[in-house]
Amino acid sequence: MNNAEMLFLKNEKTNIGKAVKRYNKCIEDSHLSIRNDGDLRRYFTQIYCEVQKEIQDQGIYALVRQDLLNEDFIQRELKNTIINKCCQMGLEAVKVDREVALQDNKRTDILIRYGMCNPIMIELKLLHNNEIQQNSKRHKYKEKFIQYINATNPCLSVFWVFDVHKGGNYSKFDELKEEYKDLHYTLVLLTDCKCSSIETGIGKNNS
Repeated sequence: MNNAEMLFLKNEKTNIGKAVKRYNKCIEDSHLSIRNDGDLRRYFTQIYCEVQKEIQDQGIYALVRQDLLNEDFIQRELKNTIINKCCQMGLEAVKVDREVALQDNKRTDILIRYGMCNPIMIELKLLHNNEIQQNSKRHKYKEKFIQYINATNPCLSVFWVFDVHKGGNYSKFDELKEEYKDLHYTLVLLTDCKCSSIETGIGKNNS
């Protein structure tokens, strides 16, 4: 476009259509398009991979004291990280909300919305939580999870488990993943927070 502008100012002939096509191509590359639920699901896979890299590979929680790594802290930080990743991918119009109130007064942890697409619902648990480790409570929580699905009508429902190294048997996560296989468009994910017990670690208080 700059080149076309300079040629125009010099009264030299040029094909403005070629410049416009190049400009449109740049816009397509920098702003990803979401046309339907399928596109939104695919982009979530990319977002999840980027979030996973920050937490596991780059260790963004490595300096956070273990006692500060609770569900509320991770919810806040996960929301902020997802928003940042969406902006980096050109998805500025994506809305990420925490503790969204549903019609039955229940609250889903995180809801990702974009345009007219059905949302992505995220429920977050820590690996050592009894609703994962104890069979009866895990079965009971699945009923609640299904209620959340029915209330939000998501294009993708996500059960995201975080290991903050306070115990918890990994085999129970495998059982959880197996139990949720029958739920349509549902992902069960596990992230290792690589937390630290050092006294200088402090948590960020972002909302």
